[in-house]
Amino acid sequence: CSQEEIESITGVMLVSFHNLNEQMKLQNQFSCALWKLPASNGISSLTRLELIKNEMDTMKKTPTLVAIYWIMAVAFSIFPATITGKLFTGKGMSMATSNMIGPQQELVLWGDVVDNMVFWVPNRAPCGVGFSVLSNKGVIRAALNVDEAFIHSTIEAQKFLEDFESELYVLNDALQNQEGRKDR
Repeated sequence: CSQEEIESITGVMLVSFHNLNEQMKLQNQFSCALWKLPASNGISSLTRLELIKNEMDTMKKTPTLVAIYWIMAVAFSIFPATITGKLFTGKGMSMATSNMIGPQQELVLWGDVVDNMVFWVPNRAPCGVGFSVLSNKGVIRAALNVDEAFIHSTIEAQKFLEDFESELYVLNDALQNQEGRKDR
């Protein structure tokens, strides 16, 4: 089946329940949900972004998120790790993605300013591709961790990241043009 024939793919999205208006605590406060990502090359980048935004907005309103959150919280507090490890496994994933909000102010460690950082997707089980996005002080950093069975060379991996960067520029330009038309 070629990529052009695939209209959408279904993925698992981790959804944070952290209150972004409060001091962040180091706790796992998240749920997960299935969502459809448009994969068709036949639609514009802006339309694809709009479809993803609508899907995410719908997903965030579903009561299933809260139910899954509480099921996981109760299971992890009652059962030993050997059982929860079998219940909540990531085995069989082809791709895992993560979007992490990094510090929005200058970060200093041991007296040195941190000017470059990357966040890796947690790898609890074998996974073909790990793709992470970290926003830090207005800069977006993308990182890729791949199994050779999926991406056979560093050249292919670099091309994937370059295509991602290119898509961000296309989206940015499209959004700016859309805003410019609204201002007229």
